[in-house]
Amino acid sequence: GQDQELLHAIPQDYRVDGSDGYGDPIGLTGDRVEAEVYLVTARSSSLAQERRAIEKAGWHVGEFVLEPLAASLAVLSVEEREAGVILVELGAGSTSVAIFQAGKLRHIASLRFAGGHVTSDLVHGLQVTQAEANRIKEKFGSAVAATVPAEELIELPSASGQGTRHAPRQLVAHIMEMRLQELLELAFDEVSRSGWAVAGLPAGVVVTGGGADTPGLIELTRDVFAAPVRIG
Repeated sequence: GQDQELLHAIPQDYRVDGSDGYGDPIGLTGDRVEAEVYLVTARSSSLAQERRAIEKAGWHVGEFVLEPLAASLAVLSVEEREAGVILVELGAGSTSVAIFQAGKLRHIASLRFAGGHVTSDLVHGLQVTQAEANRIKEKFGSAVAATVPAEELIELPSASGQGTRHAPRQLVAHIMEMRLQELLELAFDEVSRSGWAVAGLPAGVVVTGGGADTPGLIELTRDVFAAPVRIG
């Protein structure tokens, strides 16, 4: 597109004289080399705005790096990237799914549901403000309602003139579990749609981002993906 800028060109595979399967063609002899490349582009206008904002803050932009790629360098081991792994980044504004195999980024997608939706669900379900919902999520949240004692109550902020309000902590967990499970199922579907099988990515799933801190998230992710899971 006209407003697109190339961020990354990641070689997937090389073909030398018509034979494919070369991860690295350096040192080979031949007349013709072809490359299969995974291209990552971004909107030029968005990058220009970000660059201006960063420079106004007194910093110089060396280069832009796709968030899951940057996260992968921070949280994935060389062995995981080599064997095959799924990186699920649970941000507030978006959830990204990235697949690495043989040391290379193979697929990336951004999902429309994210941590912000979990907060919104709590706002509606508990009748509290956005800030209060975030505080409740961080202090009392869980991704597995069954692990929360049924009798445990939490105090909710009350409007002036109203009496004290309470809610079962299990309700908070139930609201969170429903949305997080949906989110993780969308991530699982994205992996399947990309043509990769979870079983063929033996390092399993690494979850990172703000939502990764939620108690019970490892168990919920393990249930959805039926694969090994760790927090990055």
